[in-house]
Amino acid sequence: MKLSIDFQTHTNRSPECGWMAPETLVRRAESVGLDGVAITDHNTMDGVGPARRAASDQFLVISAEEVDTPDGQIIGLFLEEPIEPWQSPRTVIQEIHDQGGLALAPHPFDAMRSGLSSLSEYTDVLDAVETINSRCVRPAYNRRALEFAQQYEIPKTGGSDSHFAHEIGTAYTDLEIPSDARAGESLADPVKQSLRDGRVSPVGGRGSIVSHAGTKCAKLYNRLRD
Repeated sequence: MKLSIDFQTHTNRSPECGWMAPETLVRRAESVGLDGVAITDHNTMDGVGPARRAASDQFLVISAEEVDTPDGQIIGLFLEEPIEPWQSPRTVIQEIHDQGGLALAPHPFDAMRSGLSSLSEYTDVLDAVETINSRCVRPAYNRRALEFAQQYEIPKTGGSDSHFAHEIGTAYTDLEIPSDARAGESLADPVKQSLRDGRVSPVGGRGSIVSHAGTKCAKLYNRLRD
């Protein structure tokens, strides 16, 4: 059975750049035909609960976090609790694994954003690399990520990195799971196993560059509001 999951999305619980309500995110994801999303807010998991309450019984909401480190960002998927930011990458990845989660390197070669630097130092502990990120302005950023993942035989994911509803599903990941798997939150374990085994295919492309301008406006609004 094939599932389509967006492995990077953001809600208004993300400090500064957040804009979209978790409920809006889930409704939009379901309307565009996704089977699930990972809520990857920056240094918080506060958006996961509201998203799960808004989701239908058939829809999977993955508890996740995009964690800042001194060397760039790391996404922890299938987390039980938030991870403290600004620790070393290896410490963050170890804490992800200690919770039974998977460590994903988002937009690793995007020169405009904080991808994990010295990526090759972590090939022994990374579980996946994001090779399609819809917010990468230059195609070369995603192409380099794909070449890296292929070279080191690391599973590849796609994610919209959405901060606004229209972005959801512009990139996502197709996964193959057993046909007898049940829907909803019961899908978490087979999805995790499929990602770990590399039975995944990133899908999608670049979104609108206007979205970056929208994020800058959201940051300014949130700073003035606070």
